[in-house]
Amino acid sequence: GDVNAADTFVLNESLNPDELLRLSMTQNAAILLAEEQTFLAELNKNIAGADRFPRISLSGSYGYFRQEIDASNLPLRETTGFTGGVTLRYNLFSGLSRQRSIDNARLDVKSSREQEMSVEKEITKELLNSYERYANTLRQLELTRLNVQTAERNFENSREAFRLGQISSIELREAQVNLLNEKLRLNNLIYLAKQNELVLMVLSGQLMGD
Repeated sequence: GDVNAADTFVLNESLNPDELLRLSMTQNAAILLAEEQTFLAELNKNIAGADRFPRISLSGSYGYFRQEIDASNLPLRETTGFTGGVTLRYNLFSGLSRQRSIDNARLDVKSSREQEMSVEKEITKELLNSYERYANTLRQLELTRLNVQTAERNFENSREAFRLGQISSIELREAQVNLLNEKLRLNNLIYLAKQNELVLMVLSGQLMGD
């Protein structure tokens, strides 16, 4: 018998573009990666900026032997009781290098944000284009389903007319071929619509791509 594509998988014909766009902003893999890169760039900027401030270290201990030797402090030995200290460090000789690191980190943040916006724009554009192809295919699908119904009725009428001797076998064959062509077109459109649906699932982050 004929193979009907509708029997092989379920086609979702009710996808909503607004919902797909909303999901893509929070689930699309490319957008999530761009957001992560921006986050890391901002983190690196904060780390670079923090390096220009004096570093303060707090220490404290009680009831155990402790020995601490630091290049900027005198050796400290304690055997019992409480001891505490505050160490202030500031590197006076790396100002130029530190500022260069800060400037580079800022440029990285700016570049990452621009890249993130570019990715979001590109995904949005591709999703809307894909949705238009999906919706257009569904419109063609609806018309083709009607054509199949018409071709089926025409073939049944032709078969009855041939039985009654009202048409030739060639005319009956033409009606049969027309029905087969419409069914083939219907199956092709169903496959195309499913393909468009899967693309939308990937773009909206509901299905992982390759």
